[in-house]
Amino acid sequence: YLNSIAHLPGKLVLAGDFNLHMENAHDPDVRKFQQLLQQYDLMQHIDSKTHVSGGILDLVLTRNCDKNSLEIGNVVITQTPTTSDHFLLTFSCMFSHHLKTEQVSTSGRKINDIDLKSFKEDIMNSELGNPDSLTD
Repeated sequence: YLNSIAHLPGKLVLAGDFNLHMENAHDPDVRKFQQLLQQYDLMQHIDSKTHVSGGILDLVLTRNCDKNSLEIGNVVITQTPTTSDHFLLTFSCMFSHHLKTEQVSTSGRKINDIDLKSFKEDIMNSELGNPDSLTD
């Protein structure tokens, strides 16, 4: 997932339950995750426990580069009177909004122009028309 979004331009915030005990620097999974953060130049902003049993499991990640970094502020971690074993984590960050005009081109099919009789014949003559040839 990181590979698919880390290369996209612009600001980035990833937040949620990563289910890793980030406070345990000797854990092999934490080490691998920290290597991923370095590889994708991401910064982890949470340094207090986020779980009733202790541990930093809920994270906020942003880009670490100057151009697309975000300042994360007002981090508040609160135990709530709910049944969740995770604390409520809130934070603030500023996004600038740039309105610009984009030209969008789309393509599609004119569904109303389809010859239904030919379409049905094509399906019946294909593998879809023979359910015994289909596999899971």
